[in-house]
Amino acid sequence: MLSPVSYLFYFLGPVLLAVWWRWRSGAEWSFFFIGIPLFLLSQVGVVLVQGLMAAIAGVAGGQEYAKTAALIGAGIGPGLCEESCRVLGFYWLSRRSKPATWNRGFMYAIGHSGMETVLVGLGILAALAAAEYMPDKLPESVVQSIDEMRQTPTWKATLLAAHRLFGGLLIHATFTSLVVLFMQHRQWRWLLAAMGLHAVNNWVAISLQSQLAHLGFLAIFTLCLVAVYGALLWWTWRLTHHQPAPTANAGTTADTTSTPEDSHTP
Repeated sequence: MLSPVSYLFYFLGPVLLAVWWRWRSGAEWSFFFIGIPLFLLSQVGVVLVQGLMAAIAGVAGGQEYAKTAALIGAGIGPGLCEESCRVLGFYWLSRRSKPATWNRGFMYAIGHSGMETVLVGLGILAALAAAEYMPDKLPESVVQSIDEMRQTPTWKATLLAAHRLFGGLLIHATFTSLVVLFMQHRQWRWLLAAMGLHAVNNWVAISLQSQLAHLGFLAIFTLCLVAVYGALLWWTWRLTHHQPAPTANAGTTADTTSTPEDSHTP
């Protein structure tokens, strides 16, 4: 079950990370706060995309089509909708003299990933409450899963909460940094890379879902995740700080106005 420390990771952790990054980099709070509603908006789009895929599968007919459509929707939906909302947020703030930078993108990622972390925590609390107060209205398999969750040792629950907070931030910060490159250079390859990487990430997570329930496999997977996404995040930081912005369409130069927080390294 959730321990007091788990509550801190799920519900207070995102705010503490934002406070730390604001102090560390000087990135404005507006990037943190806009990441929260845009994450929620992106999930509406994800539901619509997955519904569309389900409708297509229904027309095609057959359970095999339904499973394939669900898998495609689980990857393309978040990749398309979440990255599009990042572009929307950066564009809106750039119109208010706050162009996208790596540090600002990291602050956005804290808000985006933080909201997802909060929802995971709320989902766990809702499941525990449902099993406590109306177990007769839940399927037996669901009640059994919740009972197993209740029996999770405190140290393991805390570790999983920390994994959700920091692992999620690392992944979403990488996606966001690719979108920042798109905003700075107006090259579609960066946005497509963010969408594609997001889709592949989800497909890998789905394919390994059963194995991730084992702590040893989760530890190895986490080390691989940190190595891959850590390298990508560092690479995008290097690009945003050292690669000159090319000329944008119509002969205009992409807006890469330098800001005070750009001088801080991650």
